[in-house]
Amino acid sequence: MYLAIMFIALIILLVIGLPIAFALGGSGILYMLLSNPSFLMSFPQRIWSGCNSFLIIAMPLFMLSGELMNHGGLTRRLIDFSLLLVRPFHGGLGEVNVVSSMVFGGITGSSVADTSALGSILIPDMVKKGYSKGFSTGVTVASSTVGMIIPPSIPMLMFAMVSGVSVGKLFMAGLIPGILIGATQLIITWSISAKKGYHKFQTKQTFSENKKVAKDGILAILMPIMILITVTMGVCTASESAGIAVLYALILGTVIYKGPFVI
Repeated sequence: MYLAIMFIALIILLVIGLPIAFALGGSGILYMLLSNPSFLMSFPQRIWSGCNSFLIIAMPLFMLSGELMNHGGLTRRLIDFSLLLVRPFHGGLGEVNVVSSMVFGGITGSSVADTSALGSILIPDMVKKGYSKGFSTGVTVASSTVGMIIPPSIPMLMFAMVSGVSVGKLFMAGLIPGILIGATQLIITWSISAKKGYHKFQTKQTFSENKKVAKDGILAILMPIMILITVTMGVCTASESAGIAVLYALILGTVIYKGPFVI
């Protein structure tokens, strides 16, 4: 009976427009009040013990590094570098979307951050280049899922916090599957783009332009490589590597690229 009341309360809270997190919390508190009010005594303790974790610090820091990349101009340079990589294969912005998601997901560890950062730039660009809005959105959403597999990964950090499994081993376990998923998405995207005629003629860039794009892109790609090496080799913990990633993104955006950081 109490369980049914909880579900009814959850549905009512969602219907009236309450955010999902508050609706879940409110219905759960109502269930505890009805079934066993003494459970509420442990509520503050469980909240504090869940937040008082050194590992969980890495999650907001990885997401912050992605935001710093986006506002510091690193995301646009990363997209230009991805375009340079797929150009020899006559790839277009669809393939750029997948490659950028693989790299950006390896920085933030979040599919949501990947979608919001890259989608806001790539979807309008793809539509301007002749891609359909549905295809542009579909590629962006599908490719962002790689961010949960290619290290660092926020779900992996959550699993490591609960189970006590080594974060470095989890990161290594997700590397090869993430690359394979990204490669498969590249092939599918290339095939659909070629079939629908999305691969337009691209103007050739000079050697100096390509050199500048490669230099800027490599500096951004070094971040996920640095995170993976430092964590798997035991140089630093996941939280410490996340702090290094934030500092690296901040230095690149302000000192190297002199980004405006308009938020």
